[in-house]
Amino acid sequence: MARGNRSLVLYYTPDVNMLPFAARLAALSAISVPLAAMIPVIERLAGATIYLVSFRYWTSCAPESVARWIAHLQDPDIAILVVGRPGNQLPLALQDEELSAQLLEMPVSVDTLTAGIHGALTAMRFRLRLSAMRDQLERRSRELREVHQVGVALTAERDMSALQDFVVRTAREMTGADAATLYLVDDDGTGRQTLVFHVTQNDSVDVPYERLTIPMSVQSMAGFVAITGQVLRLDDAYALPEGAEYTFNPAVDRRFGYRSRSMLIVPMRNHRGQVIGVMQLINRKRRFSVKLADPATVELEVEPFSEENEQLVLSFASQAAVAIENNQLLADIERMLAGFVRASVTAIEARDPATSGHSERVARLTVGLARAVNEVGWRSLRFGAQQLKEIEYAGLLHDFGKVGVRESVLVKAKKLYDWQLDAIRNRFRLAMQVAEARSLRRQLEDALAAGPEAYPRQAARRQEDQRVEEAALDHALRVILAANEPTVLDEDRSRALLEVAGRIVTLPSGESMPLLLDGELRSLLVRRGTLDDEELAEIRSHVVHSFNFLIQIPWTHDLREIPRIAAAHHEKLDGTGYPYHLSGDDIPVQARMMTIADIFDALAAQDRPYKPAIPVPRALAILRDDAARGGIDADLLELFIAREVYRVID
Repeated sequence: MARGNRSLVLYYTPDVNMLPFAARLAALSAISVPLAAMIPVIERLAGATIYLVSFRYWTSCAPESVARWIAHLQDPDIAILVVGRPGNQLPLALQDEELSAQLLEMPVSVDTLTAGIHGALTAMRFRLRLSAMRDQLERRSRELREVHQVGVALTAERDMSALQDFVVRTAREMTGADAATLYLVDDDGTGRQTLVFHVTQNDSVDVPYERLTIPMSVQSMAGFVAITGQVLRLDDAYALPEGAEYTFNPAVDRRFGYRSRSMLIVPMRNHRGQVIGVMQLINRKRRFSVKLADPATVELEVEPFSEENEQLVLSFASQAAVAIENNQLLADIERMLAGFVRASVTAIEARDPATSGHSERVARLTVGLARAVNEVGWRSLRFGAQQLKEIEYAGLLHDFGKVGVRESVLVKAKKLYDWQLDAIRNRFRLAMQVAEARSLRRQLEDALAAGPEAYPRQAARRQEDQRVEEAALDHALRVILAANEPTVLDEDRSRALLEVAGRIVTLPSGESMPLLLDGELRSLLVRRGTLDDEELAEIRSHVVHSFNFLIQIPWTHDLREIPRIAAAHHEKLDGTGYPYHLSGDDIPVQARMMTIADIFDALAAQDRPYKPAIPVPRALAILRDDAARGGIDADLLELFIAREVYRVID
C-alpha cells in the first residue's frame, strides 16, 4: 500500500517470524526492518512507521522505556501492533485513544497482519487529518487571540495619527505585506464624498507622505472597493481580470522604482456596515524581512495573498474602522467640549466685561504652574496630558458661577450704583435750589421791610449767606464723590461722611430731606473695595454657583475633578477662605495652584477699569505676604516665582 512517494516501514521484534509475510509486505511496498533492541527508532526511515512487537517483549520494558515509547507513539504517522496469545489484552499504556495501537492474537496469519496494517494506516490517516485540523484550529485561535490583542490596542490608542500608523503596520505584519496604504472616506459637507490618502508604509522604498484626495470612482481600485464594498485580491496588479471596471495606476511605481505585484484591497466597515475607508496591501512576501530592491527579488519573494489573508484582514479592518471612527467621534466630542468651555467663558465675560480675559489667563497660569511641577518633580507629583486638560478647563470655568450673580453687583465699579449717585446729585441740586429760593425770599422780605436805601446792603449779606451754604453743599458732594472711589477709606473721610449724612435740608413743603440715606451711607463707609457685606456675600456665592453648575455636567473619568477644583479656588490653607472654609490637604493641589494664579491676575491685570495694575514685583510681594500668613501654599508660590510662570501671559 504505497502512500504517494512515501514508503511503509515495518519494524519487528526478533521473536516474530516475518518469512511468511514477505510476499504480502512486498505487495504493500513495505520495508521490514528487525528491531534490535526494545526501544523506539527515533532516527527512522522516511515513511509511515508500524511497529510489530510481541506481548512478551512489551511487558519486559522498564517503566522509563514505556514512557519513551508512549511519547514516540504520539506521532500521528506511527502505529504499533502487539502480537499476543489468546487471553492477552492490549497493554494499559497503549489503550489511549490518542494512539494507533492494536492487539493481534497468535497465530498471526497473512490476512490478519494485512488487516492490522490496513487498520493502522487508516488510523494514521485519521490522526494526520485530526492533527492538521488541530494545527489549523490552533493557528486560527492564535490569530483570533492576536486580533483580540490588536483590538485592545486599537481601543487604547487615543492619538489619531498613531492609531492609523498602527492599523497599517499591523495589517502588514499579519499578511507579510511589503507596503500598504490607508484611505479614509471624507464628506465635504455637501454630500460629495472623496477618498483621502492618510497613511503609506513601504519597507523597500522611501515613499514620502503627501496628503492626496482622489475622487470616489469605480475607475480606481480604492474607489471601486469603497463604492462596492467588494474585496479585490489580485495576483498581479499589471494583469487585471478581463472586463474589470477599475484600473491600476503605475505612476507611483515609476516614480519610486517599485514593482507592485500581489495586492489585497479591503473595505473598512464601521459597526453600521458603512464603508469609512479602504486598506490596500501590496506585495505579500515569503520572508517579511526581505527588501524588494529589484524586479528579480519581487519575482522570487512575492506571492499572492491567500483567502485566509483576506478573511483575517477583513476582520481586522472592521475592528480598525470602528476604532478609527470611535477615535474620530471622541475627537469631535473633545472639540465640542472645548467649544462649550470657550462659549461658557464668553458668556461669563459678556456679563462682566471688566474682567475680560481673566479666565483665560488664570487657566494658562495654572497649567504653567502644573508644568513647572512636572519639570522639577515637586513632591513626586506628575500631571499627565489629561490632567493638564482638566486643570485648563477648571481654570477657564472657575468663575462661571458669576452668571448667577446680579449684574449690577457683578460690574459694580464704585461704592454707589449709578442710580444711587444720580439720586444723590438730584438731592444736592434740590438742596441748592432750596438755598437759592430761601435767599431770594429773604432778600424780598428785606426789601419790603427796609426800603430801597437799605436793600443793597442787606441783599449782599443774603447773597453771601447763599454762597456759603452752596459751598458747603459742594464740599459735601465732593466728600461723597471721593468716598465713592474704590480706595481705602481713612478715618478723616469717614468722619466727613458722617457729618454729611447728619445734614438735613428742610424743603418748602416743610418736609425734611437728608442729603444721604442710610443705605447710601453704608455703601460709602465700605473701607476697602466697592462692595458692602451683603454684596460681597453675593459675589462670593459665585463659587457655589460654579460648583452646582459644573457638577451637573457628565464629565468623563479624566475630567471628573473639574467641579471640585473650581469650587476650591478661593479656599485658604488656614481655613479663612470660602465658601467651605477648607484647610490644608483638604484643598486639592490643583485648586491651590489656581488660587495663586487667580490672585496674581487680579493684582496684575491691566484691563480693570476700576483700579490700576499693580507691578509684577509688588504683586509677587503681596502673594508672599499671604503665604507668610498661611493663606496660600508657600512652596507652590516659590515655584511659581522661581520658574517665572507669570510670564506665560506676557
